[in-house]
Amino acid sequence: MSDAPVRWCVGCMTGTSLDGLDAALVRVEGEGLSMSAEVVGHHAERLPEGLAGTLRSLAEGTAHPAADFLRAGREVGGLYARGVAALLERCGAGVEVDLVAAHGQTVWHIGEEHLSWQLFDPWPLVREVGAPVVFDLRQADLIAGGQGAPITPIADPILYGRDRRLAVVNLGGVCNYTVSLPAEGGGFPEVVAGDLCPCNLMLDGLARALLGRPYDKDGEVGSTGRVDDGLVGLIEAAVGDSPRTLGREQFGQAWVDGLIAKRPEVGAGDWLASAAGYVGRKLAGAIDGYGVERAVLAGGGSLNPALVAQIAGASGQAGVWMTSEAAGIAGEAREAACFAVLGALSADGVPITLEGVTGAQNPGVAGSWAWPSSITG
Repeated sequence: MSDAPVRWCVGCMTGTSLDGLDAALVRVEGEGLSMSAEVVGHHAERLPEGLAGTLRSLAEGTAHPAADFLRAGREVGGLYARGVAALLERCGAGVEVDLVAAHGQTVWHIGEEHLSWQLFDPWPLVREVGAPVVFDLRQADLIAGGQGAPITPIADPILYGRDRRLAVVNLGGVCNYTVSLPAEGGGFPEVVAGDLCPCNLMLDGLARALLGRPYDKDGEVGSTGRVDDGLVGLIEAAVGDSPRTLGREQFGQAWVDGLIAKRPEVGAGDWLASAAGYVGRKLAGAIDGYGVERAVLAGGGSLNPALVAQIAGASGQAGVWMTSEAAGIAGEAREAACFAVLGALSADGVPITLEGVTGAQNPGVAGSWAWPSSITG
């Protein structure tokens, strides 16, 4: 039996899609980059409709009084507190949580200016859980000249294994990927990662505009359509030479509506199928050259069979693709679990971002901490 220290860490994530909160309980064994991590439990819940609408409006740049930001930040903190309480009630009996790592809700990101705002009030969570909370995890990277994203790649080989050529793809509002290549001599893997293209921001925007629904449940409508090369090309041109980091700022509902206006005669099925085909082709172009042995699909989009089929079909390595569930971690839990690992790394004094991924120069240790009153000096 290992005598390495064991910590119980919780990670929380609300992403660009604004579809819900994910919280994951992670058992971390060991310290620093040698740690291992096991996802013990996961809880997901939808964002309340009013909060989701407010956050969408804030993230799309609509003018709001300062009080709206204050109220939204407190509501996000309350949502995290309720979610973590539900997670621990379900699967954390007898567990004393060592830390909670919380992403908060991105309301604006300007990577090229090294600015990003994750709206979050930590105090409802601190009060509910009674454990230290680490948040605002992007700022150390941004102030060091980085893009502040993606910040989860260092956690992927810790969660999914570092002994093979691995790709982990997050199908969230934005599609981003991590490629982990084992290092000679057993050191920490070489990691290549980046934001790639809009994903659920585009698919959900199409569903809202063409179906009057928040998303295409189970890819039902997208699976009835066909991939139109003309539409794929139109999407490619509309995405253009995007910034290194992507978000709702570039690909909000107005962008989707402008896309539809270029081909208004096309039905919802073909639009959704072609958008999924575009994502599949972009991923194939980014990942196929690395000869990965395992390619894991995570995030909300991994629950969309039409999207998953397009990704596997576009790749020259179709046999290596699997869902995160098949790799032992619920797809919706992956980002939250990554944040639990990032919190543990930060507590150990390890920088969580990689220069080759974000461009930061010596970012230092990330995160602001909020401490419960029961913990003193």
